[in-house]
Amino acid sequence: MRPAGVLRKEKFALRLEHFMLKSQVISLYRKAIRGTRGIPFDEARYETLKWFRMDFERNRWESDPDRIKYQIQSMQREIKNSLPNYDLSMRPAEGFPRFWKQSGTE
Repeated sequence: MRPAGVLRKEKFALRLEHFMLKSQVISLYRKAIRGTRGIPFDEARYETLKWFRMDFERNRWESDPDRIKYQIQSMQREIKNSLPNYDLSMRPAEGFPRFWKQSGTE
């Protein structure tokens, strides 16, 4: 049985508010992925990425705008508290792995 605010995907029509929230969630997910760049150990980076993906996937079918807003706020707090604040001057001399390189640096 699904929680009250969760609908089946085939019966759910998006409203303007949902589109706006969706763009915020996508932006937040990208911020979380970018934030893991500064984690120096591959295993820790992998586990952090896995945790973020699981958290976003768990809330994937949430349809109640108030609950979505709450989840966005709590994830913003988690990102701020759990990810180190590295700047690009601390990046390794050989650069980040290929899929993390910034455009124009190849």
